[in-house]
Amino acid sequence: MVNHELRVNVHPELRRAFAKQEHWVTGGYDDGLPEQVSGFAPRIDAWAGLVREHFAIADLIYLARGWRSEDARIAFVDEASNLQSDLKVALGRAWAVDVSPEPGVSVVRLMGEYWSEWPLWNWEGGTGSEDWPMLSDELRRRLSAWAVEAEPDHAPPAAGVTERLAHDVQRELGPQFVVEVRT
Repeated sequence: MVNHELRVNVHPELRRAFAKQEHWVTGGYDDGLPEQVSGFAPRIDAWAGLVREHFAIADLIYLARGWRSEDARIAFVDEASNLQSDLKVALGRAWAVDVSPEPGVSVVRLMGEYWSEWPLWNWEGGTGSEDWPMLSDELRRRLSAWAVEAEPDHAPPAAGVTERLAHDVQRELGPQFVVEVRT
C-alpha cells in the first residue's frame, strides 16, 4: 500500500534538482529527500549537473532540442530511470516514486480541464493548438473535440478513445516526447 509520494525532477529553467515529498517542495533538493535515501543527494546532484552543463532551453514545447550533446541527453534519461528504480528499492512499497526524465524528453500531459479548448499540457502548464505544428490537422481536430468531452464535469469519453488518442499523439510526436494521460 502506498502511503507516501516522492517526485524528483530538474527544473528546466533553474537547472536544479528538486524533490517533492508529499506535495511539499523544498528550497533545496536534499531537504526534500526522505531520511532513508538522503545518501542519494550527490547522485541526484550529478544527474542535475548534466542539465547545468549540457542544456539550455531552445523551445518550450520541444524541450529535448535544448541539449547540446545527444549523449548527455541519453545519459540523463537513462539515469532518471535508474534513479527511479533504485529509490523505489530503497524506500519500499510504502512509497510511490517518480523521477522525471524531463528535459531529456518532453513530457506531454493529455488531460481535460475546465474551459480548456486544448488538452495538451507541458511543464509550464496549458498549451495551445498553435504550439503543436508537428501534429496533423486530423489529430488536432480530434484533440480539440476530446478536450470538450474530457472536461471534469462531463461524462468521460467512451472506453478506449483516450488511450487511442494518446497513442496517436505519441506516434506523431516521436520518441523524444512521452505522452501521459491525466484524468
